[in-house]
Amino acid sequence: MQLVEENLTDLDTDINYYLLSTDPRIFHPLYPSHRITLRQLLSHSASIDTNGEMPFASIQPGDAALGKTSLADRCFTYLNPNASN
Repeated sequence: MQLVEENLTDLDTDINYYLLSTDPRIFHPLYPSHRITLRQLLSHSASIDTNGEMPFASIQPGDAALGKTSLADRCFTYLNPNASN
C-alpha cells in the first residue's frame, strides 16, 4: 500500500503490466479479455485457483529453488488454468 500512496503502482492496473514477460499473459481462462488487477489479487477476488499438485509443504525459507525462478514463472507454472471458482 506504500507504493500506491507514493503513486508508484496502481491497484486497478492489469497485473501483466508489472511482469517482466507478458507472453504468456496471466488471465482467467473463462474470461480471457478481462484483466486481473492487483486489487483483485489483494482482496482474493481474482477468481484464480492454485494447482492442487503443488507440494507447498516441501518449500522452506531459503530453498535454492525459490531463488532460481521468477514470480511470473511460478504463476505460470502453478496457477490452475481450469479454475472453477
